[in-house]
Amino acid sequence: MNKEPNLIIEYFDEEYNAHAWLVIDDLSKPLAAGGLRVKDGLTKQHVINMAKNMTKKMRICNLNVSGAKSGIDFDPKSPNKKQVILRFMKAIKPFLETRYSMGSDLNTNMKELEEIAHEIGLKSVKGAIEKTQELSSEQFNKLSSLLNEPVIDNWTLGEIRAGYAVAASAISALKFLGKKPEESTAVVQGFGVLAKACIVGLLEENIKILGISDQDKLIYSPDNKIPVKKYLENKGTMLPEIKDSELYLEDTNNTIKKEVDILVLAAIENTITVENANSVVAKIIVQGANLAVTDEAKLILKNKNIIVLPSYLSGAGGPISMNALFGANRIPLATEVLQHIKINMDKITKNILETASKNGKTAEEVSDLYISEIKIDSKKKPYKEEY
Repeated sequence: MNKEPNLIIEYFDEEYNAHAWLVIDDLSKPLAAGGLRVKDGLTKQHVINMAKNMTKKMRICNLNVSGAKSGIDFDPKSPNKKQVILRFMKAIKPFLETRYSMGSDLNTNMKELEEIAHEIGLKSVKGAIEKTQELSSEQFNKLSSLLNEPVIDNWTLGEIRAGYAVAASAISALKFLGKKPEESTAVVQGFGVLAKACIVGLLEENIKILGISDQDKLIYSPDNKIPVKKYLENKGTMLPEIKDSELYLEDTNNTIKKEVDILVLAAIENTITVENANSVVAKIIVQGANLAVTDEAKLILKNKNIIVLPSYLSGAGGPISMNALFGANRIPLATEVLQHIKINMDKITKNILETASKNGKTAEEVSDLYISEIKIDSKKKPYKEEY
């Protein structure tokens, strides 16, 4: 797992002074999958690290798929952002056509990526799935259309799938500790699509959301007075300004310090570090964001007996949902795909936590051992799921 990636494509856009990279970890797999992010100051090494983490997600889901990642070092607020993405996608178009399934990531969304794909003559940023799964054009189109179908309230399958998986993993960890979801509490870091979708999944099990934070502030209510469902109606990634005197407005850095059952990290990497790990008092940390807890911090949390779910486990909603969708032995309903996400996330999380408890190891130690030993049939299609 620590070997160098098989493929690193470096791209430089001279007109816009933008560096970009496509990393495919393992070319022995027929398909590679991972998102595109745009971030000022992004480095090649960070894109490599994320591609490696994506490979772990694929392996823990037992998929014949390589991890991949693409990224552009560019200001996401620039009016030239779309043009820079378009020029980069043109440069890697042969891979998008044949083996790279692109998703959204930091500062990108599927709507804009699909629009750009159409502009450069691609059916979809996920078009490589059609080829590697040996799907007819009609099958691919039908399955892809399910991503746009509403499954809970107005949430489409495509919008909710990753965050819903984070919630399913958190709920499985609660049950492992013998706690009833309806008697449990959570604080969620982040207010983007991933965090909001996770909140929807937690509310479905009547978990009390005592706090939500964005990049500027934490809104906290120990008495469970946050109008969470109303907040979820807000567009964008920023929480509304509060006028309710029953709610506490705090520094966003206080998010990790709250005494709750579940702390969901669904925003940025390196949220918990060696400098602040001792202030964490939650029973379970669920990493929705990639690499949200540093390796040094994990040692401190281990000594505090805090369960830390690896980001490649709780963040595996993308691969699990793609498998449930494109690997299906028939055309499923969108709600069936969502149910498969929940069932499979619970199964994987429960297995990891029970094994960790039995062997006196952390969830990540067991997960790392599992993915290092698993044998995946190199001849099978990338995705396969029975309904």
